[in-house]
Amino acid sequence: MESGKIVEWLKKEGEEVKEGEALVRVEGEKTIFTVEAPESGILGRILAREGEEVPVTEPIAIITSPGEEITEEVIPKERIRASPAAKRLAEKYGVDLSRIKGTGPGGRIIKEDMLRAIEEIKEKKAEIKIRKIIKIEGMRRTIARRLSESHRTIPAVAIVMEVDMSKALDLKRKLKEKHQNVSITAIIVKATAKALEQDLMFNSSVKEDKIVVYDEINIGVAVSLPDGLVVPVIRNANKKTLMEISREIETLSNKARKEGLSPEDVAGGTFTVSNLGTKDVEFFTPIINPPQAAILGVGTISSKPISIEGKVEIRPMMYISLVFDHRVADGVPASEFLRKIKKNLENPQILLE
Repeated sequence: MESGKIVEWLKKEGEEVKEGEALVRVEGEKTIFTVEAPESGILGRILAREGEEVPVTEPIAIITSPGEEITEEVIPKERIRASPAAKRLAEKYGVDLSRIKGTGPGGRIIKEDMLRAIEEIKEKKAEIKIRKIIKIEGMRRTIARRLSESHRTIPAVAIVMEVDMSKALDLKRKLKEKHQNVSITAIIVKATAKALEQDLMFNSSVKEDKIVVYDEINIGVAVSLPDGLVVPVIRNANKKTLMEISREIETLSNKARKEGLSPEDVAGGTFTVSNLGTKDVEFFTPIINPPQAAILGVGTISSKPISIEGKVEIRPMMYISLVFDHRVADGVPASEFLRKIKKNLENPQILLE
């Protein structure tokens, strides 16, 4: 994390604060979290306002002793921070840098900000009507940066298989009769975790010229939010029961929707599952969540006619797609790994072991 965006101050200037008390909510790269007061005193001055992006090394507020005066020497001077390329463009096109909001670390004005501002000026001169301009910031900016990085740096390949979900749905029904509600996503996560136990190469990442294979199987589950996407992590998913995984997914998903995820909730993932089945998506090829080496895309369950021992039967079928880093594995081992997930889903009793 290089910078954070101030979301909400929970205390006002002049109010008393206690050490360890929730002071401010900050949006990082992956989630929104609460920062506690480092010591007791009076919140004497707020230096970073709500909506402002601040580098992690810069102060955001001053806590004083009761009655203590704040001298101007301790207050950081406001300055315009811009990259050399942005300054050159500003000079060339006569743009006032103080009127540009930077999107670089700590609000630094970067080349892309200037190019965008110049285009807006040109559009105004051409009298083009614009309904609105949506700035890519916060969680959306992090998603854009990470997925662009994934697309640029990872040679990704996708393979797809179709799974008969009859037995998985039967298992879900039987567990529900015993008052054990288990989600389809939890079944998929468990099936994937067990497959990863046998194929740890897909539980890895590429760092420079090395493939780092992880011992822990920590599966991230993509959760959609109104303004973006977060991926809370089920740690040691291979060692947890279906009920434990299902409860954990529900808890983390609820925390995500209430902006209650901690940085620890989204850290340490080694593989990701993205399920768009509830949105009626047949199949898709998700982008790998760097630095992980693979991601599983899950489609909707649809009733389809298939041939079973020479007879046509209607079965609940589901597509699963594996997108993997070709530097880590080739097509054959990847297909064998995906077939193991398929086998686990079509023989789900193994997931109860």
